[in-house]
Amino acid sequence: MEEIRVGVNLELSGMLAQYGRACQQGIELAVEEQNSKGGIHGKKIVLRQADNRSQNYDSAVCAQRLVDIEGCIALIGPSTSGGVKSELLRDLGVPVIVPSATSDTLLPERMQQNPMFRICYTDTAQGKAMAEYSYTLGYRRIAVFTDGGSDYSRGTSQVFCNHFEWLGGTILTQEFYTSGDTDFLAQLSKLKTQQPDAIYLPGFYAEAGMVIRQARELGMDCAFLSGDSFDSGALEELAGSKENLSNIYFTNHYAPGDESLENFARKFEKRYGYYPGSYSALGYDAANLLFWAIETAGDQPQDIIQALETMGSFSGITGSFSFDENHNAIKKVQLNGIEEGVRFAVKTEGES
Repeated sequence: MEEIRVGVNLELSGMLAQYGRACQQGIELAVEEQNSKGGIHGKKIVLRQADNRSQNYDSAVCAQRLVDIEGCIALIGPSTSGGVKSELLRDLGVPVIVPSATSDTLLPERMQQNPMFRICYTDTAQGKAMAEYSYTLGYRRIAVFTDGGSDYSRGTSQVFCNHFEWLGGTILTQEFYTSGDTDFLAQLSKLKTQQPDAIYLPGFYAEAGMVIRQARELGMDCAFLSGDSFDSGALEELAGSKENLSNIYFTNHYAPGDESLENFARKFEKRYGYYPGSYSALGYDAANLLFWAIETAGDQPQDIIQALETMGSFSGITGSFSFDENHNAIKKVQLNGIEEGVRFAVKTEGES
């Protein structure tokens, strides 16, 4: 049986492996389902996977190897913005499906050599949405805690602050930390003196979980707000208890309880033994979008690109979306909440 080789360039080890492995599992499930139906036009989908070790330079090397040596006709990943930026610096000549990298600066000028199609929203979209959701929830005095070394954290914080103040809210102060830090007591003590209604913490789970635990130990019961980086099962372990994970809201790519998502979740849980988060769902959508393009136009890279560029709308389990002129998904930013470790969709004013 002939085969179609698809490259998967993800963070399967290193600091961000929780995101990469979750995305990988969603992709694998989509491939299993497609192949069980006979593949595409009688050809089997074969994954060629590379571990970029959560390192940006390795992301570029992995991408080049997947195309030049493994013969992949398209790439999915990486799951983080730094990895995608590095990957796009290479001249690959194949479509790149970006499942979850949200940075606004993913080099659209590189589109000719590496047509990128991002199926998630951008940091600007989620920063603005979180500001609006925060205001709707009644928060008026917010402190911001930013990872100063992260494009994701800095960019989302800036958009959030600007839009929240434009809405009429007050940003009390902004403190900074660095990826890899484990002691946040000095910054949290300063934030506590401001008596904020909420703290906006757009950071990855490795530090965010510890920040929440130390804040609760200091007696801070204010709300924590964040972005899609909070959608990780590791957050609870690092936060210390389910009780610590209460009064938390974050923007996300899907709404728990949606019928199509729950159908996917049941299949995923049967296959992997746990309820999937957004990175798995986005990986699943990324793979199925690529399969649609191949089925529509064939398995040559330029034909796949043409199909994606002329696509009207695609219905995935993370919602329906189309692409703008820079190949960024146009889709709704959802609001999720966590109470005693339980995640749920938040209905805000004007929603049924």
